[in-house]
Amino acid sequence: MINLLRKFGMDMGAGKKEVLHDNGGVITIRPSEWVEKGSLEFESVFKREQTDSIRTNIEGKKMYSMTSQAKDWFLELQLRSDKYKFNKMLVVEDPFGEAPLTALALFTTIMDYRVRVTVVGDSEQTSFVFEYPAEKRHRIPILGLYPGRKTEVFIELLDENGDSCDRRQFSLNTKPLPAELEKVIGIKKRNEPQKFSSTLIAGGSSFWPFVFDKEGDVRYYLARKLKGCGIFPLSKGRFLCIDDQVPNAVQMYDMDFLGRVGRTYLVKEGVRYAIEKAQGGNLLLTGNSSDGTPSDTSAEGCIMEIDRETGEKIQESRSISLFGEDEQDCVNVELQGVSGVFRAYECCFDLTSLSKALVKNSNYIVGDLCRPVSLEEEPDFQHAVPAMGTEVQYGIQEDILYLYESHPVVTRVCFRGKLGCWDVRSEDTYRPAKALDETGVGMAIWLDVLPADTYDLYVWLGDELQDTGKKITKQK
Repeated sequence: MINLLRKFGMDMGAGKKEVLHDNGGVITIRPSEWVEKGSLEFESVFKREQTDSIRTNIEGKKMYSMTSQAKDWFLELQLRSDKYKFNKMLVVEDPFGEAPLTALALFTTIMDYRVRVTVVGDSEQTSFVFEYPAEKRHRIPILGLYPGRKTEVFIELLDENGDSCDRRQFSLNTKPLPAELEKVIGIKKRNEPQKFSSTLIAGGSSFWPFVFDKEGDVRYYLARKLKGCGIFPLSKGRFLCIDDQVPNAVQMYDMDFLGRVGRTYLVKEGVRYAIEKAQGGNLLLTGNSSDGTPSDTSAEGCIMEIDRETGEKIQESRSISLFGEDEQDCVNVELQGVSGVFRAYECCFDLTSLSKALVKNSNYIVGDLCRPVSLEEEPDFQHAVPAMGTEVQYGIQEDILYLYESHPVVTRVCFRGKLGCWDVRSEDTYRPAKALDETGVGMAIWLDVLPADTYDLYVWLGDELQDTGKKITKQK
């Protein structure tokens, strides 16, 4: 492992801070980059076998669900090394690189101890206090740090009566909020008590989901500037994050507040709104119906029930609405210069699940996307023209190909191999509500059905067949 880190130019002590404690011992504080680099060697352990079968000149991206597992395993190995004790604990800032106002403390104790962590607020009402079950190995999430300043943190061991028998105190320094986020937030104080102790704001526009406390201070934000849909809270400290960076929101992540991605769901119809059917149960999503009929902007169109474990669509209906306005607080939040309707939720940091390691899961991509079908008759490739400019943007994640918004729109994609041709048509893809008169605004294609071969990628922009110059090799 050390040789690997040196290969990537990482100083094993880079970014390391050691804080001496009055009660004895030392607290080691590590930055997010330490986990990023230390986890690289474990990515091969978690990535799916299908990933290694694809070679291409299209720029690729790693799946967040795979990199999250690798980071989580790297942190778990630090804990299992028994190197870090209560008087010599490890604290990692923003351990998954997704939530800048979070940290994770790791240490072991000789006996089983319950743990209480207090993130000190500017008032008693704005302090975050969490307790965790008795363990010998402790992963203690720290959420609610203030941006751009120091935040005091207390971690206490509790005896069988719930009394503190030992404690450590330290401070964590965070970077300021992104300038755009800090500039647009203006929270007006109200005379009546605020219903929620902390409030999650999500959706509405291209913006960061964030949480503010009773004093109007931002205490959490997700370092993903999401379009439209944003995130949807689930039970047990998790939420669905709709990835609008892939075409038509066909991809979403099951995440927790530390920024760990447990599973990636693929939904061919696209996702506009989501809730749980029951606590910890299946997902109810709104999107377009399987016949391509677009849902309306009120999110009352097609309702799909998605199996939480397999991503399989169980049933589809158009008879119910997913909105639960009665459960949302009417807070007065002004996002100056940002248009859109934002959702407000009570933010419940259920951190017990966050204190557990992710379970190794090679089946971390589930669901359904369009797949190429074999063509009996080849298109007229002789009349294809070379692709000009950047009308189409391409991306690939493992064995999923993405074609992003273009003009004119992509109406068809063809994979020309030595052994045959395969085809995907835009009418088989999701038609987003913003383009009811068009198809193919974006396409997401699963390549798992392609046989081993080398393929040239062709697209139809309107009626014009273009040779993209992109190649995909599928190995056995």
